[in-house]
Formats: sequence, C-alpha cells, structure tokens
Amino acid sequence: MPLVAAVTEPGRAEWRSDVSVHNVGSTELRLVASFLPGGRDNAAAPAEAFTLPPGGKSVVTNVLATTGLQRWGGTGALVVQGDGGAPACAGEPCGFTVFSRTYNLRAPRH
Repeated sequence: MPLVAAVTEPGRAEWRSDVSVHNVGSTELRLVASFLPGGRDNAAAPAEAFTLPPGGKSVVTNVLATTGLQRWGGTGALVVQGDGGAPACAGEPCGFTVFSRTYNLRAPRH
C-alpha cells in the first residue's frame, strides 16, 4: 500500500489509515506486514507477523498506532506478504487480499 498515515497536521487534519486483510484460501496463512517509513532508508523495515485462519479476516483501524509501527514514523508505505519461513500451502488453494483506506478524521461530513 503506497500510503499509510497516523499524523495530525498543523492545519488540524488528522490522517489515519485502516487496513483489511482476508485469507481467501482453505489453509491457515502466516503473513508479515512491513512498514516503510517516509523519508528514511528502508534497508531494514520494522515488521509485525500475524496468522489468519482459513477464510479469516482482520480489520485494523488506525493501523500504524494500533500495531505500534507509528513509533517509526507517521507516514509511509505498508507491504503485506506471506511469511517465507512458514510451510507452503501444500497443494491447497491459498492466497490473500489486502485493502486500505487513508482518510482525514476532520473532513467535513457532507
């Protein structure tokens, strides 16, 4: 995801990002979310690992603050990928979808 945020700007805009991950396969899936903070060398990205059951879904509101990744910065990109150290799906269908939204909490409600 090219943009995730958890910042409050001087103009009072409050940018937040929510992320939804869904295991569309029939086996348990171990995933890793890596945060690439803006304006930094991302040779080593902070990461959080998590597991989703078959058909499982995880929705994380304000993803940077909720996961603790915000301590590395308030804006950047998020990469979600399968954990290379986890066993393969062993011929079972496996895969996942990731959706995100970045929005201003203080935007007018029209």
